[in-house]
Order: sequence, then C-alpha cells, then structure tokens
Amino acid sequence: AFSECRYLEEIEIPSGVTRVGLLKGDESLRRVVFSDTVDNFPKTLFYGCTSLNKVEVSSGNPKYSADDFAIYSESGTCIDLFYTSEETSFVVPEQVKKIGLNCFNDDSSLLEELTIPGSVEVFEDRAVRDQILINCYKDSPAHEYAKSSHLFRFLDTQEGTLYFEAG
Repeated sequence: AFSECRYLEEIEIPSGVTRVGLLKGDESLRRVVFSDTVDNFPKTLFYGCTSLNKVEVSSGNPKYSADDFAIYSESGTCIDLFYTSEETSFVVPEQVKKIGLNCFNDDSSLLEELTIPGSVEVFEDRAVRDQILINCYKDSPAHEYAKSSHLFRFLDTQEGTLYFEAG
C-alpha cells in the first residue's frame, strides 16, 4: 500500500494490523513504528528506503523488538532485518544466535563491514550480501558461511589476521 511513496516520511502501523506489506523504495521514509500486533513482514520490507533511520516496535509486541539498527525476533536471539541505511559497519550483538533471510542483503544499504560473534550459529538464505566484509572467528559458523557464500574477505578477530579468499 505504501511502496514507492516518495514523500512519505513516517508510518505508524496501528494496533490490530498483523502483517505489514512492502515499503520498498520509499526514499523519504525516516521512521516506522510497529504496533503490538505486528507479527509478520517481508524481509525485503525496507529495500530502497535510503533515508530510514528509526524503527520502533511497541514494547507490548510479543514477537519483535528493535534497536537503532535492526529488528529482532525470538527474544532478541534472531536478527531479522538490518534497516539503517547510514551505517557502513555493524557489530552483531552477542545474544544473537541466528541471522535471518535477507537480513543484510539490501543493495541500497551502505553497509560494507559486518562483525559476527561466535554466538551466531545459523545463517538463513542470502543472510549477508556478497560484497560485505565479514569479521569473525576462525572455524566459527560465520567463517564457514563466509567461505560457502563466496564472501571473499575474512578477518579473524581472534588472531587479528586478515585473510583474502576468492569465492
């Protein structure tokens, strides 16, 4: 309903709405508020929303939470969607165990570098865009993911060694 609304700056999803459709390409969108009833949204929800810098989720929402960079589910252990278009690097919080489908895959994002702690064990399909440098521990699930997904640079934060691997 709101896809490619070039002058829309803010959306508050009212209570009672459970599913949010695409907001893709809303270049002026700066802020989105999810009510306590939102329990489903496409993982490409904010693709092309190049001005977005704030997503809030009602504290009464049983499924989702948000911080200044991402939307989380599963009590904060799954990062579902990295939404900020302004950051060039991001450190995944230690409590995260899973990175969701298309989480870091928006081509309009400026994200260049992602640090993934050893706590992350699961990477869903297309979790991270190929051009993003992954910083992670050697032999961790993130290291295996980086190798199998043809991400060509790897930083072992444990040893401080930079590896370049062709995909």
